Amino acid sequence: YKPEEEYPDLKAHNNHMAKVLTPDLYKKLRDKQTPSGFTLDDCIQTGVDNPGHPFIMTVGCVAGDEESYEV
Repeated sequence: YKPEEEYPDLKAHNNHMAKVLTPDLYKKLRDKQTPSGFTLDDCIQTGVDNPGHPFIMTVGCVAGDEESYEV
């Protein structure tokens, strides 16, 4: 699939991931993965599934393993 087709609709989301993830950044990082197979989609899935509360800003992403900080 093309990055444009897989980029999540984050318009109604209130988390830090939704505020900083742009289509260009998604396109740049979506094919990268850690040696154990953790991807950007894995990282942002929690923020996509949980749009957040209008008054409480959450993080919206997770690091799956130690290598997530290097990749």
